[in-house]
Amino acid sequence: VRFRIRARDVSIATARPEKISIRNVLEGIVKSIELTPQSPYADVLVDCGEETIRAQVTKAAVLDLDLAPAMPVFVLVKSVTMEL
Repeated sequence: VRFRIRARDVSIATARPEKISIRNVLEGIVKSIELTPQSPYADVLVDCGEETIRAQVTKAAVLDLDLAPAMPVFVLVKSVTMEL
């Protein structure tokens, strides 16, 4: 089964979250961060083993989380956002 996860539906945490309703928490490593000129958003590619997941987060979040390539992170995806 293949399904699509929209980048805007993906969140990133630098520590494993606890006591949250999101059940899909994947460990990964930041592959790259692409800052889009003239946009408040950045695309973060995270290597989660066999798959690479793209997260669209704000540039402020990139700075606040101090995200950088090769950094371990946790990717969070709500089940209701996945499309078959």
